Amino acid sequence: MNVIIKRAGEERRMAGIANDLRQMQAIVEGPLEVVRIDKDLCLICNEEGQLRGLKPNFVLGDVVIVGNVFFVRAFQDDFINLDIDDVKLIDEILTKGILN
Repeated sequence: MNVIIKRAGEERRMAGIANDLRQMQAIVEGPLEVVRIDKDLCLICNEEGQLRGLKPNFVLGDVVIVGNVFFVRAFQDDFINLDIDDVKLIDEILTKGILN
């Protein structure tokens, strides 16, 4: 599936990944937490990121998102490819929330 990966301290990038729990956990370096951005757009991050003191990545609202994350679209109980509107929204989120 096509996702956007945003590693802490790096630019975001498009990537194709398998819809596989182990691969997703490898990207965020631990257990997954799903954060709904809107109805179908999700941010996947490390559930223990704050507790483990992972490196700050960007700000979402008033929350500092830490560690590596990826964005993906959700449909029912599955993850699917992002669409062009998702990519635009993600770019807006990241542009507003980039940490120096």
